[in-house]
Amino acid sequence: MLEHNGILKECYFNFVYQVIRENNVITGIIAVATDVTEQVLARQRVEESEFNLRGLIMSAHYALMILRGENQVIEIANQSLADLWDKTLEEITGRPLMEVLPELEGQPFPALLKQVYNTGKGYGQEEEVFYHNSPEGLQKKYVSFYYDPLFDIKGNVTGIIVAAEEITTRVEERMAKERTQQMLDMAIESAELGTWFINARTREFIPSVRLKVLFGYEPDEMMSYEAAINQVKEAYRESVLEAVEATITKGERFDLEFPITTLHDQKLRWMRATGKLYNAEPGRPANFSGTILDITERKLDDIRKNDFIAMVSHELKTPLTSIKAYVQILTMKAKQSGDAFTTDLINKAHTQVNKMTNMINGFLNVSRLEAGKIHLVKTTFNIEDLVKTVVEEMVITSHSHTVYFKSCKPLIVHADYEKIGQVITNLISNAMKYSGTGKKIEIACEHIDNTVQISVKDEGVGIKPQDIDRLFERYYRVENNNAPMVSGFGIGLYLSAEIVHRHNGRIWVESELGKGSTFYFTIPLAE
Repeated sequence: MLEHNGILKECYFNFVYQVIRENNVITGIIAVATDVTEQVLARQRVEESEFNLRGLIMSAHYALMILRGENQVIEIANQSLADLWDKTLEEITGRPLMEVLPELEGQPFPALLKQVYNTGKGYGQEEEVFYHNSPEGLQKKYVSFYYDPLFDIKGNVTGIIVAAEEITTRVEERMAKERTQQMLDMAIESAELGTWFINARTREFIPSVRLKVLFGYEPDEMMSYEAAINQVKEAYRESVLEAVEATITKGERFDLEFPITTLHDQKLRWMRATGKLYNAEPGRPANFSGTILDITERKLDDIRKNDFIAMVSHELKTPLTSIKAYVQILTMKAKQSGDAFTTDLINKAHTQVNKMTNMINGFLNVSRLEAGKIHLVKTTFNIEDLVKTVVEEMVITSHSHTVYFKSCKPLIVHADYEKIGQVITNLISNAMKYSGTGKKIEIACEHIDNTVQISVKDEGVGIKPQDIDRLFERYYRVENNNAPMVSGFGIGLYLSAEIVHRHNGRIWVESELGKGSTFYFTIPLAE
């Protein structure tokens, strides 16, 4: 420690002490000192930088190493690099790169390293295939890497610092998504489906070329969301708009059939559109996307079929009404004569006439429903009274099952009395059809939130899981080996579902094969 200009400083010296002899007698010492402070401090700075660099390399989460000289000797490497190569640090440190990884021969990395060493210019690549030998054999990995030259004080390249990151999982996931997307694109193209994308926040609308063609646009013609909505027939436009908003704001599934008028030729086309809300992901905003299909031919066939069914049903009602009147007169005559056998036969005939009447009414309701002509006549009533009335009527006409009604407190609804009664009748009738004689059927009503929930539970054959989702489709009938002789056309549950939906309610089923089913539906309570 020496004082210079009043400041105490740490200084470094190289020194030599040499004795002075006079007549072989030591008379003094010559002290020769050279100030080497700047050299020592410079060396310390270099050592500190090397120490910091070594610490940085060893603690980094990604693979790092320093290669020295033309032979690319691995001066230092961290554990992440050793893990990438499936080796230990002892196996790689201090050895030439090609001696550690001879399998790099023929891969692009040695040539790129030589290029950086010779030119002094760095090089990097975001994604490259890397093959290396492991205990399990030759492995394929994907890496991102960067090569930067290291210089001495004269500007000569002395080595290369290598940074690498394994991205195998990320690349394979991306490739899997790309393959899935390619398959989806092929399926959409072969099925002639149109697609759309609506940004959930900005409401930006992006239609596919096929969607434009379906709506009568040229492929390069501009098509706005507002223009597309205005092409929907007026009677359906409001329901389409409401369904779109419900999907974007509430995440509800979008599944609608509606007619449009094409842009230039003004043709009528029927469309079926399905879609859903996709939550935001990195690089992709929340969006409402889906597919649209031209169902004009199928829809027109349905309309023609419904018109035919409606016509035939109307024609059948007239003679059936006469038959019903004749049967009623015969019933009265048989009772007056006291002929028990004839009375029994006529009662059975009356039951069959009622079945046919209900069947025809069902077909007529389907036709009206498809044509949009089924109307609700809503009144305010206690639904408990309606359930009791339906149960009593069912018990009178059928003695094959034990029917229990779990009474509830009065629950007032504003609904179509006749049509809700039809739903309850259908559910109880189905429970009887698919339950063995003598089995128990339980009917219950409950107050849940702002709705009334009606349930019909049976001890029948149950429903297969794959049938449950399609149970409420029109004309769909469940095939069950345990109940092969059950009659019907598959319209009861379809009509029930439509009636419930038009009351802003919900209908569903819970079932276990071989143990029975419970059908539920809810409708709002009166305000």
